Amino acid sequence: LDRNGYIDGGHELFGSGSVLTSGRHAQNGFLALGELDDNGDGIISVLDRRFGELQVWRDVDGDKQSTPFELSSLADEGVQQIELAYGVAEQCDERGNCGRERASFSFVGAGGQEQVGEVVDVHLSCQ
Repeated sequence: LDRNGYIDGGHELFGSGSVLTSGRHAQNGFLALGELDDNGDGIISVLDRRFGELQVWRDVDGDKQSTPFELSSLADEGVQQIELAYGVAEQCDERGNCGRERASFSFVGAGGQEQVGEVVDVHLSCQ
């Protein structure tokens, strides 16, 4: 959100910490992300104004803190679109972090072929 190259807190992620335009907190990341669906087609894609601002964070060093080299644009990752229609299938790890809401996304793989993957809203255990 502040474009400083770091994720400074949950307010810069899509999840239950996201404040909606109504002033309420989102129930999950897909509902928060849905506020960026300008054309109302149920998909986040290049047809939506802020698509180019969205980033993927890979915690490469496992320190739970983002660094600029761990952030990349959706375009750099080959992501073409993210479906906003989600299902619920909870799966938790030993630390209490639970992946709940799940939807599909399409991306261009290494071979140039369009592929489908799963995007998961993980509810993190605060310790």
